[in-house]
Amino acid sequence: MYQNLVVLDKTKHKDLKINPLTDLYFAKQSKFLPVTAQESAQIGSTFPIVFTGDETPSLICVISLGAGNLAINDDNKWITNYVPTHLRKYPFAIAGTKENPEQKIILIDEPSPLFSKTEGKALFNENGEQTETLNHAINFLSTHENQIKITANVAKIISESGILEEREISIGEGDEKKVLVDGFKVVNKDKLNRLSDAVLAEWVRKGIISLIDAHLKSLDNIQTLFNIAHQRQQ
Repeated sequence: MYQNLVVLDKTKHKDLKINPLTDLYFAKQSKFLPVTAQESAQIGSTFPIVFTGDETPSLICVISLGAGNLAINDDNKWITNYVPTHLRKYPFAIAGTKENPEQKIILIDEPSPLFSKTEGKALFNENGEQTETLNHAINFLSTHENQIKITANVAKIISESGILEEREISIGEGDEKKVLVDGFKVVNKDKLNRLSDAVLAEWVRKGIISLIDAHLKSLDNIQTLFNIAHQRQQ
């Protein structure tokens, strides 16, 4: 969703101002979105929450059936009240330096129309110091980064337990079958139930079971995607 990320520089960007995020034009082509464990229940109440199919799985929500973003409407608005944090952090981003991954730098999507030199709230004051607006954005990025790390650790624990299985979304049968979405994994309920009592008890204490419950419930919303797609066709 970013066009050209650059490091935020207090000299180069001293006159830069930021305007409110009013629509999600930049994410209109997204078919999946990263999700944190903290927000999985809220997003999962409308969209399927699944695990990526790679060796180090992460948590994502499925918002497309292969063609078109079903979570963002024609007015470029998210169709439910809760907008994922991955979108709300735009046009900012955070990353580690090559020399020290733990040392974080702030990035901006420089071409974003949300930035202006004439309108909006300033990122730096006359002394080159960060404004409250920029401090708020940085705090938001840091909190989101921490939640992403927590979610990655939980996803790793779940994956290493061996309870994930590959899944796809398709229509039709036999020669008529058409795969709409693939490359993701879901929790196998039988394998989950076969885990030891000690593991399950630990997962309850750590909140992992709550995440799995939200994930499993959210799979019912695969049908929601079809319903939204059908409504838009009408």
